[in-house]
Amino acid sequence: MNLTVLSPAGSPPRQISLILLSAISIVSLNMHIPSLTAMSADFGVSYADISLSISLYMVLTACLQIVAGPLSDRYGRRPVLLAAVTIFLAASAGCALAEDFWVFMVFRLVQGAIATAAVISRAIVRDSAAPQNAAVRLGEIGMAMALAPMLAPMLGGLLESGFGWRSTFWAFALAAAALWLLSWKDVGETNASRHSSFGDQLKGYPALAADPAFWSYTLCMAFSVGVFFVYITGIPLVATGYFGMSPVGTGVVMGLPPVGFMLGNWIVIRLGQKVPLSLLMMTGRLVTLVALLIAALLLSLGRADALSFFPWMIAIGIGNGLTMPSANAGVMSVNPKLAGTASGLSGAITILMGAGAAAATGVALDAIPGPATLLSILIGFSGVALVLAHAARGAEQRVSNAI
Repeated sequence: MNLTVLSPAGSPPRQISLILLSAISIVSLNMHIPSLTAMSADFGVSYADISLSISLYMVLTACLQIVAGPLSDRYGRRPVLLAAVTIFLAASAGCALAEDFWVFMVFRLVQGAIATAAVISRAIVRDSAAPQNAAVRLGEIGMAMALAPMLAPMLGGLLESGFGWRSTFWAFALAAAALWLLSWKDVGETNASRHSSFGDQLKGYPALAADPAFWSYTLCMAFSVGVFFVYITGIPLVATGYFGMSPVGTGVVMGLPPVGFMLGNWIVIRLGQKVPLSLLMMTGRLVTLVALLIAALLLSLGRADALSFFPWMIAIGIGNGLTMPSANAGVMSVNPKLAGTASGLSGAITILMGAGAAAATGVALDAIPGPATLLSILIGFSGVALVLAHAARGAEQRVSNAI
């Protein structure tokens, strides 16, 4: 029997492996959304209760990113990744078998361990590539991560229609088993500067937290993602309540930023090794802000129709597509020995900013509904992100000199 197929990897992973590992961490969030109604009926709980499987999951994954990065800096990317995929596999099976709602919720939250895959994938890219090339590779991963959340609910709906809601979680378990084998075979260790103890590692944290470059990149990402969350939170109310759009039309305009995000990622892939990261970030923030200002101008001139408003919203995705790969590469270059920690902490801050932005938008639109309110919030977040992208320009030169 040839056992070479079972031998562990000894070299950095292929890009497709990192794309798949990153995608599963996104797909696990929303693939079961079409089944929420059936799940609430099966467990005998309210829709609000079963919706906790999304909101609490997001909070937990944000917290886990803070832990996952340091663990991979201390013990290595490979063992932490394999452990996370193993936990996700077991938790997915637990969700599929659960007969009680609270048992399901426990396993659902444990599923959040898979958020580690996205954190470690980003760190692996930085371990094995210089910042410019890392931005290109992160752009490729970003395109998949934009496509995954659009396709996942469709797949989940097909599974629920054909086999019931539990089939979605069995699909997660099967995917986890395949990804574990792929990781074992293809994901070699890339962290060549592991610390001997957590004490040694903790000595680097104050320097990371006190570094303006880290916060410039991180907060630029956070406010950029905040723009997206403001949009998807406010659009259902504005599209239907103000512009009178149908649910189908609302779904179409909600899909504009993800399409733009893939376009922005494609531009980074083409130009990432030729153009400074900070310039890509600045360009992305300017594209978004200018488009939003044009939409606001048209609205102020009385052009209060959907065709004058929504086409500009694709720029939200284009801007984020240009910003996110560049900022991610930059934040992990501030201190390459703490790339995992930087990836996890920046990821957690970004998720929490998105959640906060969504909550604030809901409150604002409840008080003063309408597109003017939504545009005001979008422009505010975009303006702050632009200022932070500008701050990252000065930090970039210092980081590149240190590498």
